[in-house]
Amino acid sequence: MEDKLIHAVEKSFKKRYNFLMVFISKSPENTREIAAKLAGKIVKTVMRKKAIVIALEGELGAGKTVFVKGFAKALGVKNKITSPTFVLMRHYQVKISNFKLLVHIDAYRLADHNDLIPLGIEEIMAKPENIVLVEWAERVVKILPKDRITAHIDHIDEMKRRIEITNRPHLD
Repeated sequence: MEDKLIHAVEKSFKKRYNFLMVFISKSPENTREIAAKLAGKIVKTVMRKKAIVIALEGELGAGKTVFVKGFAKALGVKNKITSPTFVLMRHYQVKISNFKLLVHIDAYRLADHNDLIPLGIEEIMAKPENIVLVEWAERVVKILPKDRITAHIDHIDEMKRRIEITNRPHLD
């Protein structure tokens, strides 16, 4: 199933096709693997003029930060990844791609998208060398680009998660 994701991502970015992939993750490790595959394909195939933005959605404890951990590790980030709930944003140097910076945002405590403006979000998203992952993206959706990738994670049971990844244009 992961090979289908890789093929869909390649087609999407090379030919601007839209994709929707659904995975069932059986463990946190499996979630990290799915995120790592997505990261690996994005850094190899993207021709871009601005940052790649990935909106992470899901209930509390669904695995959004676990997803970020797998994504960051695939980019060579050695730092311990923790949710920036109280600091709102963390920056990590990317080691193994043409990207330079991974920006991890947790919008859980924000009132709305305006709270990100003083943090320089518009400038961050304008730089093509950045990848931006936004937890609780639905809270700040008005500032996110319409061509973002969205990963929605739902609980199935204590360990299993349903992960839906799409890049369909959003009608925010």
